[in-house]
Amino acid sequence: MQPYPDRGESTATDFVARCKEHGVLAGTAELAAGAPSQGHCFERVDLKMLEDAVFADRAAWAADVEAVTGALGTFDLCTVYLQSLYTVWQAAGFTDADKRPLTAACTTACTAAWVLKARLDAGDGSAGPAIDERARYTLLHLLRNAWVLGADLGVDESAAVTWLAATVRAWTEPVSVRDAPSIAAAAISGGLALTAFLQWAVPRAPDTGRLPAEADTLLTGLVTDGRDGRALASIGTALTPLSRHALTWYTTHRAALLDITAPAAPIHTWLRHLGDAEHAVLGDLDPGQTMDYLRTGAPKEVFDRFAATLLRSPDTFGPGFLTELITGSGGPAAVSTLLGDIAHFLPREDVAGPLPLQQRAFQLWDQVLDLADAVTDAGHFVFAEGVDQRQWLARTLRTLRAWCCRRRCQFDQCRTWSTGAGWQPLQTTRPHTPIT
Repeated sequence: MQPYPDRGESTATDFVARCKEHGVLAGTAELAAGAPSQGHCFERVDLKMLEDAVFADRAAWAADVEAVTGALGTFDLCTVYLQSLYTVWQAAGFTDADKRPLTAACTTACTAAWVLKARLDAGDGSAGPAIDERARYTLLHLLRNAWVLGADLGVDESAAVTWLAATVRAWTEPVSVRDAPSIAAAAISGGLALTAFLQWAVPRAPDTGRLPAEADTLLTGLVTDGRDGRALASIGTALTPLSRHALTWYTTHRAALLDITAPAAPIHTWLRHLGDAEHAVLGDLDPGQTMDYLRTGAPKEVFDRFAATLLRSPDTFGPGFLTELITGSGGPAAVSTLLGDIAHFLPREDVAGPLPLQQRAFQLWDQVLDLADAVTDAGHFVFAEGVDQRQWLARTLRTLRAWCCRRRCQFDQCRTWSTGAGWQPLQTTRPHTPIT
């Protein structure tokens, strides 16, 4: 194989074909023999060729990571190679073609990425800071996934944890990110180091409910300081496992973690960005703060979380939750929003007969109607399949009757349903046109 021309005429497609014909190590030799192309790392032809080759045949390029990195030689090529491997592994859920976990491969890649970190620490990194950051970013992802898989890191774990903690401390600063702070944190190596650190720390707490000393010190400092919104958001993504496995630490810092009145508190990330099936932490919120938060217009995704919990995990809240919520300014509107959201969570596919979720939803609807007749958003129940239409109609009529009566009472022109005469609408100048 001949080195690719400096002008970049050798396309990535041609290089991929040559690698498939002559083998991976022949391809690495071609790249290593050529002078590095110029430009930003995302524009360099040699790096693009390597990425495309790994994406095209991940199994071949992952077969001998040590040999490939040794043949590639340069910091830039090794970094892009390992990052490309991580990318294709992540897309495949860190499993091979037979759906077996890539435990051994992850270990080998961690070892190679740690070697790049050592080169970076020694001043033998890239001429471009973007490649240096990619090297750190790739190592962090590989470490995190090795812990997820239960794989050997291939490096000294104590040294890795110490480096993670130092990276987090060097990254944190007083800063507020208004939109998606957890995503902003994970986009750079310092924030990703905290994510990887949490992945290491939390599973090591279950036996005693206590975090390892290094984790307790670092996380306590971040929560107590409370000025880095990105760091607090990253901790927020881990509230569920922290509450389950590190109960001692979670309980000690629960007031700060779950302070719903503090805009940067970790609870806000947990409420907005985690799955609907996670309900445990909601039951630990301060009831008074929670009621005020919902009454004063919490974000839609927060109402969605509470609605899903009321429907699927009713024991999370006490029996008087809706009774207390509906009282006070903004209470009826908050309950109405919850009722509409609950309707949206009901199954919408064809089902045979009412399901337990539908029955639970009707119980909540009845409870709301008993508390305050004039509610809105209940009509969304009609779009859910498996709802008994007679039950739905009876509750809908009761809801509409009370709502219309309240509206027309403002004008002292209301005929109530309770008289037995039925509701008679106001006369209008436009005649009613029957539907044909």
